[in-house]
Amino acid sequence: NNHDILQQKLGVLSQLVMQVLMKQDGFWVAHLEKLAGEYKDKLRNQAEAERLIAQGYRAINTQDVEGLRTAVRQLYGLLPDSIAKDLPGYGSTVL
Repeated sequence: NNHDILQQKLGVLSQLVMQVLMKQDGFWVAHLEKLAGEYKDKLRNQAEAERLIAQGYRAINTQDVEGLRTAVRQLYGLLPDSIAKDLPGYGSTVL
């Protein structure tokens, strides 16, 4: 019956879910595709965004998961906070 404890436990559970998801290669592929498609025109530095999107797709083609993660993380950094805050994983200590 303690709302504060419930909120705290839900926060811990959310972090655990994100940790599990982020270990899946498909999570990163899906985020690259979403950033490259739906959010591409909203990224702050279009030249850098193009470079990172290309880097991400090269990483997929060469099965370089760490390179893909790096590209996606950097793309997140190009999103305006007003958009990024609503995406899964944004602000997570895991991401």
